[in-house]
Amino acid sequence: MRNTLASEGHRNAFTRYWERVSASAAKCAPGSVIFTGEVDNVEAYYQSADVFAFTSTAEGMPNAVIEAMASGLPCVVTPFSGLPETEFGTPGREFILIADQPAAISDEILGLISNPAKCREIGGAARRFARLNLNSESAINAYAEIYHGRIDFFTRIGSCKNRGTVAS
Repeated sequence: MRNTLASEGHRNAFTRYWERVSASAAKCAPGSVIFTGEVDNVEAYYQSADVFAFTSTAEGMPNAVIEAMASGLPCVVTPFSGLPETEFGTPGREFILIADQPAAISDEILGLISNPAKCREIGGAARRFARLNLNSESAINAYAEIYHGRIDFFTRIGSCKNRGTVAS
């Protein structure tokens, strides 16, 4: 099994970390991990992969997961601070949510690789979910709902103040 770690930007911020991880992988698993460094064509890497693993411990909204899902990759994700409850769909259907334990992660990845039908099923569901729910139109609509809700809220507050029903 080969692992490829590709980066789309921000490599300078992680240079020392990248070098330590590269050296460690070369020592522990020579030839099994390919470090590309920064690439301009990350889509090609998604398309050549069998599985996408995201094992971060804290994130905002990880675009890499969305990109992998849109590429039709089955995604193995560990829980992280900031993981929205349903942002990526339903665990077990559109993505795999696995405990943040190395053995569990590797078992899940190996299980997916050895079961191409399951890879296609989860990857296909991920792609459909991403195209329907994780696109710019959906994001704009979600923001519009938030803004309209705020406008309605402040309109009501203003109405209440005019009637003297809001305590100061």
